[in-house]
Amino acid sequence: SSLGRGYDDDKIMEMSNTEENERLRSIVDRVRENPALPLGGKPLLFAPDYYRYLSSRVYVEFRSLEVPDDAGFNVELLMTDSYAEVRRRLCRNLEEATDPNYIRLYPMDPVREGPRGEPVACTPDETLENMLTSVMP
Repeated sequence: SSLGRGYDDDKIMEMSNTEENERLRSIVDRVRENPALPLGGKPLLFAPDYYRYLSSRVYVEFRSLEVPDDAGFNVELLMTDSYAEVRRRLCRNLEEATDPNYIRLYPMDPVREGPRGEPVACTPDETLENMLTSVMP
């Protein structure tokens, strides 16, 4: 060939592209299977989605109602998450498998430094932002 490339060169380039695609595909699969990653590994494909994610993400500390002095753990959530989504993400972070329907959320009482007596109301349009701002003093 006049450009100095032959059939074998194209074949090598094609193989390396295939190997690279396989490597990238395996990375994406691992990310999607990792609930510890932000959004449970859900990819954000567009810049506006990423910036919306950055502006609405928060880390919420959860503690056991039976052992309120326990350190608990933090879960990354979005202020726009629904009550049901908060429970689903919380269950993904628990050590033992738990049905989200059996989770009840109680707000923190900053004065007593413990949980309040009444759970957060479970309504279909309830968002994390509403839940957090309704418990602020």
